[in-house]
Amino acid sequence: VVVNIPFGWNHHFHSPCDISLHKRLHTPGYLHPFHSIINPLNVAFNERISMIGEWAGGFCTLVAVGSIGRGSIHLKFEPEVETNIVGQSPGVNTRYPYRLSTYGYFRQYQPSLQYSRGSELGHFKAGSSIVLIFETTHLLPNESYKSNNIIWCKKLGDRIKQGEALVKITS
Repeated sequence: VVVNIPFGWNHHFHSPCDISLHKRLHTPGYLHPFHSIINPLNVAFNERISMIGEWAGGFCTLVAVGSIGRGSIHLKFEPEVETNIVGQSPGVNTRYPYRLSTYGYFRQYQPSLQYSRGSELGHFKAGSSIVLIFETTHLLPNESYKSNNIIWCKKLGDRIKQGEALVKITS
């Protein structure tokens, strides 16, 4: 799911469910124009912070993606993380206190960070996009995917307010 956060909306992003964050990966990158952020290539090349963990259904990742004029991503639980720095690429920012990996700046949380649904995780200076990737196999019978178990509460283009469900999973 890609959630677009345009100018004029609340620029804060919150945990969509109870979540245990294990890792964070900050990937410096380009800041392609916002209107083309839905293009999968722009999501792959734009600066982003991936928050990786687990929820009741299994694996999950929340990715805060920057775009031109809206690239600054701030994490409430890690205020020292800096994004949208001119000239920054892996290895350039020597002040960065985290381990450099192949894909950017990596941090593993020991112990994992626990957040309940609705907890603020961070904000953008002026909006951008959040990509949500959630596994549901642990919630489905016989560990097999059945599309009728997932009910979408929103359709493409709908406005999402904090606390509203995106999907419901039935048994």
